[in-house]
Amino acid sequence: MPVETVQPIAPSQGGGGGAKNRQQHAISKDANVIAGPNKHEITLGQGCVLHPFATIDATNGPIHIGDYCIIEEGAELVVPPPLDATPHKMIVGSHNRFGPRCRVESALIGSGNIFCAKSSTGMMSIIGDHCILAAMARITHDVTLPTETRVLASGLWVPRTGEVDQQAEREECLRLSRYFRSSTFS
Repeated sequence: MPVETVQPIAPSQGGGGGAKNRQQHAISKDANVIAGPNKHEITLGQGCVLHPFATIDATNGPIHIGDYCIIEEGAELVVPPPLDATPHKMIVGSHNRFGPRCRVESALIGSGNIFCAKSSTGMMSIIGDHCILAAMARITHDVTLPTETRVLASGLWVPRTGEVDQQAEREECLRLSRYFRSSTFS
């Protein structure tokens, strides 16, 4: 598995940041890749895509991202500030999709996860494999999300392998559709 260390470039050298070597990845010139003053390591596996205005912020510790991850517009992968002298780090598995304007501060993320628009995870949370965070879903800090779990915006956790409460999902979808049709979005 080829892994490359991304070298941030100054904003004055093109766009809002980015990486010098864009051969193995599709990195927008407007993506923000921030190593911070401590020059923490940022590694990307093969085939990763960073859309414009996506942010990878390793100011507070290193970030390692697996193969074929997609980080969409406005998505933020941020290593949170340390609570003690030990710097934090973030490890992201392969084949994850980070939707528009989501914010992820998890310490460990498995493979095959989907973070929908405006979803967020708190610092030091752990996300298993094949999980889905619905639009505007929130995971607090120090939470471990089991493999194959869906999290709805209401905070309801639905295991994908178990019995699915279709009525609860239907009510959640109706609530969100009413919210998005409200006058605040008109």
